[in-house]
Amino acid sequence: MFKSITLFVISLLVAPGLGLFASIHGMDVLHAESGAASFNEIWARCAAWGANAPEGCAMLERLRLLNRISWIALAVTVALPLFYLVAAWILGRNRDLLARLFPWLVRLVLGILPLVLVAHGILVWFGSWEMVEMGFIPGNVKLMLVLGGLGLMLVISAISILASIKRMLEPDSLHVTGILLEKQEMPQLFARVSRLAARLGSREPERIIVGIEPTAYVANVPIKLRGVGDLPEAETLYLPTPALRVLSDAELDALIGHELGHFRGADVEFSTRFSPSLRNLAIAAEAVATEDSEEEGSMSLALLPAIGLLGFMLYTIRRIVGRISRQREFAADQASLEVSSPQAIATLLVKFNALSLQWQGFRHGLVALLHRGVSRQNLSVDYLARTRQFLSAAPADKLRNFLIEAHTPHPLDSHPPLIERAKAVGMDAGSVINSSLASLYDVRVPPAGLEAIEERISQIDADYYRHPTSPVAISNDPELPPELSFSQPT
Repeated sequence: MFKSITLFVISLLVAPGLGLFASIHGMDVLHAESGAASFNEIWARCAAWGANAPEGCAMLERLRLLNRISWIALAVTVALPLFYLVAAWILGRNRDLLARLFPWLVRLVLGILPLVLVAHGILVWFGSWEMVEMGFIPGNVKLMLVLGGLGLMLVISAISILASIKRMLEPDSLHVTGILLEKQEMPQLFARVSRLAARLGSREPERIIVGIEPTAYVANVPIKLRGVGDLPEAETLYLPTPALRVLSDAELDALIGHELGHFRGADVEFSTRFSPSLRNLAIAAEAVATEDSEEEGSMSLALLPAIGLLGFMLYTIRRIVGRISRQREFAADQASLEVSSPQAIATLLVKFNALSLQWQGFRHGLVALLHRGVSRQNLSVDYLARTRQFLSAAPADKLRNFLIEAHTPHPLDSHPPLIERAKAVGMDAGSVINSSLASLYDVRVPPAGLEAIEERISQIDADYYRHPTSPVAISNDPELPPELSFSQPT
């Protein structure tokens, strides 16, 4: 982190520092050569000479202009992250203000950032040229190309951000691979959700989506449902099929009760306003960082101010909003207590965190499997098998320590660690880890209709990720292929 902050600060100060050095040093040299007692005397002489003024007067005027531009650029460059920091901190004291005004704060900073980059590019050109004119640096062609290229790339990076700013600021749909459930497909699940909503005095979700990715959430944002298309904003409950296979009734009540607690606590309204801007800021930071990784030399250096500022903005708001997220999650866990037990909530948290650990490795393996033209009949069953392989192979002490400090995955928000959430409902997380993990090996009869739904999701997943021209054979071999099996890292 210290290294990143250092690079960020240096990258912001390079261009204004270059301009200030060239202008101040150049004016001091001209002052000394003129023999004048002060700069006012020099200006008076130049004014008296008029059109016949020597070249030194024109150079001094340019250096004075460079000095003013450099100070203005430095002030704006330093003020922009400070303004964002103070504004974000003030907004973070009130979640309603944060939800309403943070999107405008992001728009403002992303609008000013390209102007700062253009100013830096001009300063690099201007300052370099004046230093060559005064003989401070040699007029080496290669050096001039590097400096000129740096200034050009700063301007190009500004143009790139401006060209992408509309996309950065537009609400980004939540991409989901799953099935939009109809009541007749899993009537018991809909009845459970309705019963729990009534007990909590909460609204029922307008739609329920189930998928294989091991996370759970409620959201009121546009959703891009793979295999279906764009779904409009609606209050949505997402549940993972692997969890539906391994959770007890009490744990499932705790899970759904927690998510419905967000409806009751008006958290969905907060997420609808705030989370898209946070996600877009993350997308902007990732896009610029990705562009930097693909470039070399001057372009890579030119992108450092943008990368640093966007990274600083993202890090700062995540730290500031952490307090609000903690309050929201603890309140939702209290809703779980109204429909389930502290024991079930604690075991749910352990199981959910354990179920999330192998997801990225499983996804990478699935892509590799599709590359050789093979898919699987039921990815939910396969993912549970891989998770059990991992749990059997992982050192017990390391796994236990990791789970205690783990954060439940979520596409829109952050969560407090397991140990704090369990403590808030009166449980010691460590006391239920072994029994919770052991129950993940239990063979349960899946809910009616779930297996057919899982196979449909598996087919949708294969159709989405496979190459359009490559045929895919569906395998239902009980043994996991090497790509999906867990293997110890070498």
